[in-house]
Amino acid sequence: MEEFKSFEQTLQTEFQMLFGEFIDNWANDPQLPRELQAFVVLYLMVNFLLVLNFLLAIIVEAYTKVREDNERRTTESEFFYDCWTAISGEIFSVQTC
Repeated sequence: MEEFKSFEQTLQTEFQMLFGEFIDNWANDPQLPRELQAFVVLYLMVNFLLVLNFLLAIIVEAYTKVREDNERRTTESEFFYDCWTAISGEIFSVQTC
């Protein structure tokens, strides 16, 4: 096949397939060997799984950072103490104006 005649042309064809530009009628063409069709499907599946794993790693890392930050904060107290600090904050902030 013209699209796979050299190593460079093969890489260019695979790169185009990543963005949706497939060979015309590649899935139903009886002249294409089944090995090529299997290669294309496996190539796309492996690339999809790699990108998915990268995305999941980024999300999980960000989640763990936020979770650690939330665990280090000690901003909540007992209910009555929180009510008292909220009310006293309002009273003292009005008096300073």
